[in-house]
Amino acid sequence: MGQKSRNKRINQSRRSGGASGDLASRLVGLEPDARPDVDLGRRILGLCAPFDAQAATEDERRSLVMSAVVAWNLSLFDGDEFDRSLAEFAATVPDFDEDVRGFFLDLVERKRELYPGDRRYVFRYELSGRGADLQLRASAAPLPED
Repeated sequence: MGQKSRNKRINQSRRSGGASGDLASRLVGLEPDARPDVDLGRRILGLCAPFDAQAATEDERRSLVMSAVVAWNLSLFDGDEFDRSLAEFAATVPDFDEDVRGFFLDLVERKRELYPGDRRYVFRYELSGRGADLQLRASAAPLPED
């Protein structure tokens, strides 16, 4: 599958970025930080670095960043909870196939390698700028331990 097809499917799913099911019950009562965290935004943008060359257009770059936000949140879960969360997300993406799954698993693995101790769940984010000046501001809250 080409990058454009993958981005199209991911773009279609980004509108449904909310949590559902078991994940939603864990998030009840969490309050995101009042101020968006620029450092968290830089970290998420850093997850995209290996894929930047494949994002030829501004829309593809933005899709990549939105995918990194989803992968960031997915990375907070392990085992069955991770599998359930990924399946919930996959159900919102038209034609979610092994290529798309592999792409998200690569992003999740990268987040876990680079920032294993960062357990903030991204509630809101805002992209601004263009090209090399793209910036991400994210509002997040620490995910409670079981």
